[in-house]
Amino acid sequence: MENDKLISSLKTFIGSCFDVFITLHGFHWNVEGDGFFDLHDFFQKGYEELHSDIDEFAERLRALSHYAPSSIKEMKDLSLIENVSDKNLTAHKMLEIFCENTAILVLQAKNMISLCDTCDDPVTQDMLIDFVQSQEKMLWMAKSYMKK
Repeated sequence: MENDKLISSLKTFIGSCFDVFITLHGFHWNVEGDGFFDLHDFFQKGYEELHSDIDEFAERLRALSHYAPSSIKEMKDLSLIENVSDKNLTAHKMLEIFCENTAILVLQAKNMISLCDTCDDPVTQDMLIDFVQSQEKMLWMAKSYMKK
């Protein structure tokens, strides 16, 4: 039963990561104003890292003999992330949304890290620990950038 919970959590996590990936791509395209170059690059780094992470976690699901979510609808249905539809966001608001969304992903990953102990799955656990480490660094950088 715990393995089923981990698989379900991984699918939800992938859906959430995909949602943040799409949001960051939009931020990358649409950011304006002061700090444009820095934030344009920051958001690109964020979506590129998430793209790689999504691929790794989807392949991990396959290694565990389960199918990965593979449609936009399925990703959206699984996601715990709220949609961002406003295209006229300030750079500061984009960073706030980034921080909120990333905090959700980190919490999801941390919850699965402890679940991996119960399931005796150190491989997935290690992947999640790496994910948390890189995303907490991105959070730190975003929060530092927003300070005036």
